[in-house]
Amino acid sequence: MKKIGRILYQEFVEGGDLAYWLFLGLGLLTQVVTYVLREGDALWLFSGICGVVSVLLCSRRKISYYVFGFIQVVTYIIISYQSKLYGQSVINLVYFVTMVIGCVNWARSYDDGVVETRNLPLWANTLLPIVTLLFTVGVAWILWKTSDQHPVMDALTTVPAFVAQILMVTRFREQWWYWIFVDVVAVCMWIMASNWCMAAQYLFWTANCVYGVVMWRGVKS
Repeated sequence: MKKIGRILYQEFVEGGDLAYWLFLGLGLLTQVVTYVLREGDALWLFSGICGVVSVLLCSRRKISYYVFGFIQVVTYIIISYQSKLYGQSVINLVYFVTMVIGCVNWARSYDDGVVETRNLPLWANTLLPIVTLLFTVGVAWILWKTSDQHPVMDALTTVPAFVAQILMVTRFREQWWYWIFVDVVAVCMWIMASNWCMAAQYLFWTANCVYGVVMWRGVKS
């Protein structure tokens, strides 16, 4: 038990700066206040809290991110399906699989309590946004044929999110710019779906992405 306690202390507390504690407190407070004011489903609150903790741990390059990440993904799949956002449901099923791979990959590159990061080569940085855009258009057209409530926004948060997820599990710093785009669009999407807990979660995630850019920048691989 002492060993487990030491590991938890190292992952959640040790090395936490002021920005970390402010983001954590703000994220949790936002979820609770939104839940109380909007009288949302308890599952939204639970998923939101797990989401807050997981992304903060990810931005700090902590492998314990995956513990809360798995919980958040499963609950988010249920919420998205109930809201008829099928693209979000599918992409989070993909997340679950990639996170298993990512957990193994991060474990192999985990040194002194943080995961090592790296940069994409120039050619990939140039080509990837173009490919992402083409696939986004294709997915939007497919979702338009279904009963999806917001096919364009759903596509805009699905394809770039898949790209960001792959970059995350393979430890590339460029993931954060894709996440910023996805999170901003997702805030609008969940407001349109009248799910304020999820909108608040994505608003917090947008701010956390900026924190992630700083935390992952300039770290030698």
